[in-house]
Amino acid sequence: MLYRHALVGIIILCIAGCSTETLQPIHEYQSLPIRTNASRNISTIESSILSSGTRAGWVMETRKPGHIVGKLNKDSQQAEVDIFFTEKTFSVLYRDSINLQKEERMVSSEYNRWTDQLVTVIKQGLQ
Repeated sequence: MLYRHALVGIIILCIAGCSTETLQPIHEYQSLPIRTNASRNISTIESSILSSGTRAGWVMETRKPGHIVGKLNKDSQQAEVDIFFTEKTFSVLYRDSINLQKEERMVSSEYNRWTDQLVTVIKQGLQ
């Protein structure tokens, strides 16, 4: 009987530990510098961000000059970001998510991994 209770306790701890291990603080990227040798205008930067995000599998939509919304759908999960940019900087901020365990300022590690990859491809596209 004691063995059975101990086993149930261990299983509960494992399940609880596994579910909380995947939550992380939301990665937000504020005012990242756009490093380029050439002079770029806002529409060239927008075009680079749109094509970089699309190549990475995101659906990109311009909302207004200097603001793009990116969405990534994977199975039943969705990550959504706001991308704000000027001629000198860009930011990638949490907008919304579906089935990614958002709790206050915490989110599934999958969301962070996907947005980290998006930021990397945007940086590469802007160079």
